[in-house]
Amino acid sequence: MALTYVSTLKQFLPLLERDPLSIGVCWSSNRLSALEQCHITRARLDNLLFMLLPISAGHKAVVDLLTAGSDDVQTDDTDPRELAARLAALAARRRDYVSSKFSFCGCSFDAVAGTVMSPSAFTRLTKYESSVLSLLIGHRGNLVAKRAILDGVYQGRDEPDIKIIDVFVCKLRKKLFDVTGGRDVVETVWGRGYRFVPTGFEPKFSHIRKGD
Repeated sequence: MALTYVSTLKQFLPLLERDPLSIGVCWSSNRLSALEQCHITRARLDNLLFMLLPISAGHKAVVDLLTAGSDDVQTDDTDPRELAARLAALAARRRDYVSSKFSFCGCSFDAVAGTVMSPSAFTRLTKYESSVLSLLIGHRGNLVAKRAILDGVYQGRDEPDIKIIDVFVCKLRKKLFDVTGGRDVVETVWGRGYRFVPTGFEPKFSHIRKGD
């Protein structure tokens, strides 16, 4: 799992905005500053938010932050192993939030079965292809960084080179071509990642259109 440290909210928000799957961990020295950070972040973004406070902040600060929209609040004397476990639980909650069945471009996708079908066509996805598609659909309309996709699919276990994500997306496009009636649903944002477009669009490359 990739970690990025920044020292200001001005740097913090664009990082979360670029990666909707990321979890924002925010430390503040006092309750009022933490509340302000939480309100500003929640007004702009839907990322999971984890707030850290000094132990002196007190119970009221924890309640106020949870009420303001923080997904979890802990004090900075919490055991690092517990913090790691809580972050892992938040990440799992985000994955489980996504339903297992979706509709797009006149197709029905069952993430558990790994099948995509339309009235006239059917295709079966591999486990990893299905995971990539589910993850992108769960954040439809938003850019998802390749690193975030890799983390979401492999969960930090036996991760291959990040270029494998490009391979999965290429195979997805070819498999979905006939089922969607020749439309692409995965937009490439060069150098950054991918975005799921549920309405679909005309493929930009001839090898996709021909299904080679």
